[in-house]
Amino acid sequence: MKKQLYLMTLFFSLLIGNKLWGQMQSVEQTGKQPADFFISTYHFHPQLLKQTQWLLDFSTDIPKFFKYYNPRSRKIEKKLPVVVLNEAYFNAHILYGLGAKLNLFVTLPFADLHHYSPMIFQKGVGLGDIQTGMIYGNLLSGKHHLTLEAVLSWPTGIYKHDMAVLNTGKGAFGFQVGVNGLENLQPKFDAWQFAYHAYYNYLVSTDNIDKGAETGATVIFRKPYHTKYGYFGLENALDFQYHSGYKAGPMLLPNTDLTQFDLSIGGWYEFLNNFYLRLAVPYTLYQNKAYLTKYTVVMQLDYKFN
Repeated sequence: MKKQLYLMTLFFSLLIGNKLWGQMQSVEQTGKQPADFFISTYHFHPQLLKQTQWLLDFSTDIPKFFKYYNPRSRKIEKKLPVVVLNEAYFNAHILYGLGAKLNLFVTLPFADLHHYSPMIFQKGVGLGDIQTGMIYGNLLSGKHHLTLEAVLSWPTGIYKHDMAVLNTGKGAFGFQVGVNGLENLQPKFDAWQFAYHAYYNYLVSTDNIDKGAETGATVIFRKPYHTKYGYFGLENALDFQYHSGYKAGPMLLPNTDLTQFDLSIGGWYEFLNNFYLRLAVPYTLYQNKAYLTKYTVVMQLDYKFN
């Protein structure tokens, strides 16, 4: 609890206090603001790429856990110091500007790496559920942005209802709709930005287990800094996820429902024009089921083709 309060304090300190840092930058402000494009470690799209533009990013998600599944006792237990849980997830995300009001994207979770010891446990390496989607946008004008999106998830990953199996997918087709928005909170150069995303995803099972539906929302506060040393930014986010429990006939399967809140603090730096390097540290404030993620380090490299 003390760590959670500390992180919340840090979050709001960044939100209020780093205005002082911006005032210390030796930047010559012109009357024209650079044409920045919203990119985040959270893959949602409140703005559209222009026609024939591409955005490509690769990300690595490295979580740390403080609970785990013990295959000997077949129970969720608190992680002991002698138990090693190392995981990494690798993803590619490609966005393409098809037209003035339509973008297409694909998300490829191309590898999961797991190293568990000292117990014998599955060391999974595999493709996750691929997502394809479209974004319809430019619904507002000026500095206000609003888009709608539709996403189809494909059950290309592994799913088995067995706690000893490290699943890489959901075993279901996902039909998702969402809304994305972006607002500049101050009428000035390098203004504070507020971005939001909410979605509903209905899952159609490929087996005899009903996967139900899931929903979630993310809000992001971020601040760009254009300086003589380059383009920097800070990004603070709150993320909520919920999915109902899976059912086999009338029976509710244990440990399949999820309610989770995450706090994320991160930033980015632009180099060589269109390259962006991002780092984010999400911390799980609340999760009702194991595995409980203590914190995650997300590293992401973006490139926007003009």
